[in-house]
Amino acid sequence: MVLKSLMDVLTFNSEGIARLWTRKVRKAVNLKNYNALSDDELIHFNAEMYKMLALWFEKEADKNRIGAYFVELGKERCSQGYPISEVTYSLLLSQKAVIEYLTTESVVDSSMALYTIIDLTNQVSDFFFLGSYYMTKGYLEDIYIALNKNEALSDDVLKKYFKDEFFFKNVEKKV
Repeated sequence: MVLKSLMDVLTFNSEGIARLWTRKVRKAVNLKNYNALSDDELIHFNAEMYKMLALWFEKEADKNRIGAYFVELGKERCSQGYPISEVTYSLLLSQKAVIEYLTTESVVDSSMALYTIIDLTNQVSDFFFLGSYYMTKGYLEDIYIALNKNEALSDDVLKKYFKDEFFFKNVEKKV
């Protein structure tokens, strides 16, 4: 089955995808913080993400689980000091690396029908689109918390700039 081989690739060959992503990061001059990391650090940077993608393909992780993972990833990248522009761009490069790897590394062979290739690309894109949305949400929630700590900025001022009612959905405000 095609899907089973894709899950195997994502599970067992995630280092190959990570190496491809690392090469893409090295070519991106605007990813200064990511490029400050060693190749080994970069290769292991997205390991958990590729596992989540495999679970997405297996239908073992729904959008809530994926969302929770990416919210936490956004908060982690924020606390690590990565600019949101780099975080979102590196995620886009990760998506490109996954699609490129899956379509060039003998995963997609001549026996696959065109609709299967399109479906594969759509599933990967959906995962990363959802990831981008939730990762940005988590990142901005972390900024909101930092700005509101000890009431450095009032809730009224913060709500002026953080207008989305989706923030802190099912999450208690930390002060």
